[in-house]
Amino acid sequence: MLSPDIQNDLLRSLASVLLDYVKSEVEIASCYVILADEVKDASKKELLGASLRYIHKGNVRKRAIGFIELKDMDVGTISEKLIELLKPFELDPLKCVGQGYDGASVMSGIHGGVQARMKGAGYRNATYVHCASHRLNLVLAATAERHPLMKSFFDILDLTYSFMNGTKRHAVFIDVQDERYPNVQALELARSCSTRWSSRSLEVERFLRRFDCILDTLSIFGNDNDADTSLAAKSLLGSLQTKKFMTILVYFGGLYDYSDFCTKAFQKSTATVSSCLILLADLRERLVNFDFDKVVEYAKDLSGKYEIENFDVRDTIRQRRLPERFREGYLNSSVGHTNASNFEELEILLRQNVREILAELDARFGTDQSGIMKAADCCLPRSQNFLNKQELNTLSELYAIDIKDCEIEVFVRLLLGKMNLS
Repeated sequence: MLSPDIQNDLLRSLASVLLDYVKSEVEIASCYVILADEVKDASKKELLGASLRYIHKGNVRKRAIGFIELKDMDVGTISEKLIELLKPFELDPLKCVGQGYDGASVMSGIHGGVQARMKGAGYRNATYVHCASHRLNLVLAATAERHPLMKSFFDILDLTYSFMNGTKRHAVFIDVQDERYPNVQALELARSCSTRWSSRSLEVERFLRRFDCILDTLSIFGNDNDADTSLAAKSLLGSLQTKKFMTILVYFGGLYDYSDFCTKAFQKSTATVSSCLILLADLRERLVNFDFDKVVEYAKDLSGKYEIENFDVRDTIRQRRLPERFREGYLNSSVGHTNASNFEELEILLRQNVREILAELDARFGTDQSGIMKAADCCLPRSQNFLNKQELNTLSELYAIDIKDCEIEVFVRLLLGKMNLS
């Protein structure tokens, strides 16, 4: 029973039974949603994974229905493979009320994307919705990676992780932690994922909590007999031991305290549309009132604790002397600059980053998506906007449903009476 042929046969049989079970549930559901994403397996093959989301006996079900290899990543191939995965279920395309993919143009394009191709294939009621957690993830990625200062900061974090990942270096790092924090579980530096910017949260948190151990470890290897190791350690030490780096580290630590809570809450099975809207509004308010004075004060305290004197890495390149007529002009200000030489200029850049995050939030959670979320919220009996006619217009237009005032009034009375709500 241990041969690969028998194991694969057993797996195929189990999959067949499970898919038949899912099919029996979806067939009696009043509607369903298609979810799909690309993923690579252990052999580096590009696969398309698909799931169905539906309601069964009053409970929301989300069931994986399979993976299929993608030879190409174009719209036609992905759409064809997705329909191929759905075909055995023999579902009514008109009962499909939604489709959820990532935000890549090949998937989300309103004219030539997979979502448009699926509507043209008979799934005309399948409204495309981009995952709220993924959109928030993209907000942070877009605003950080477009700025050279922020991108350089995360490059330093990644380089430090790579340096510490060596067997000998990792062992020393653990020993340093055991010495500094006896009877406390040693922490591993977190590795970030380029496609999941939220993973940066743990990376920043671990860096803040074990910054002293990181400096000690780098100092040890700065005197290593291997020239390359010594040079790399000293280079990282020079980058980390600056007030600028410490301020940005504290800034992102505070920023992720806000955003990471939302990201995780969006992914909970208990999350509701109403709670997501509240969390988004709260995140926006927190960003508007972000306390930069607290960030600078804490960064200065940590700089004193770790005996960090330089604001930035010393620039060995001779600066070009400005013409006399420009010396008192606007070129000496921080506006439009991508670097900072003191706390005041750095705060200006960080404030700019927050403004960009707010703009990205408005763009990625704009009127179309928020309209759908608010309309869905109106379908929840315990929502403050339950059956709000104005918000429901979004759904009535999407699904060509004529909603009459008299129907809403009668339905509300019947439902409130049934649920014994006042």
